[in-house]
Amino acid sequence: MARIDLVDLAHSYGGNDAAPESFALKPISMTWRQGGAYALLGPSGCGKTTLLNLISGIVTPSRGKILFDGVDFRTPALDYDATITIYTYGKTTLAPGQRIGYAALHPEFPDRATLGYRVFVQQLAAGWGFPNALLQHAISDLERVSIDIDALQARRDRMVPALREMGYEVTNPQGTFYLMARSPDPDDLAFSGRLANLGALVLPGTIVELPGWFRISLTASDQMVEDGLRAFREARLSAS
Repeated sequence: MARIDLVDLAHSYGGNDAAPESFALKPISMTWRQGGAYALLGPSGCGKTTLLNLISGIVTPSRGKILFDGVDFRTPALDYDATITIYTYGKTTLAPGQRIGYAALHPEFPDRATLGYRVFVQQLAAGWGFPNALLQHAISDLERVSIDIDALQARRDRMVPALREMGYEVTNPQGTFYLMARSPDPDDLAFSGRLANLGALVLPGTIVELPGWFRISLTASDQMVEDGLRAFREARLSAS
């Protein structure tokens, strides 16, 4: 189950050596779990906004850690002004054909106005790549929709060790709904074809500019995962 852990988190805008009583956010440890409802209550100045800025990565904590599913994450936006954070509802709801989301630019992003114009031109060049009016009105509803993270995680935890045991080099994703595996045959298109003949459909890496690899979707059913593992084993043995 997805979770956010705050571990002895504290922050002072006066630097790490500031007196404890001057900290905008006093030390706090807690866990937020997927599906839970949480509220930040307190008087003005108690650290509510600071806490949200810390979790979102806008501010680096003076002390402690923020763990996302046990992983300590540091956003590139803290080190690079030219950072764009892309959020797409098509990914979070596993509906990639419904292209709506947003691009958040770093406050100090160089020449923000020019980039906005380039994005607009690209949307036109891509074939009028704008969300339709219906999707725009559906944003408030989409915010409350979530895929079954636990099911995806269970499939990942089933497939990664099984594929590695077979001899595949495979990634262990933390925030995607697919695995990347290195093809035993340098020709990933040919190997993907052999997998297809065995009943397992994958995306050859060459198509997404990653030759020698292939992509496995975690959105398949549990039965498809088990059938696929048998196909991966047979294909791996035939490539040896």
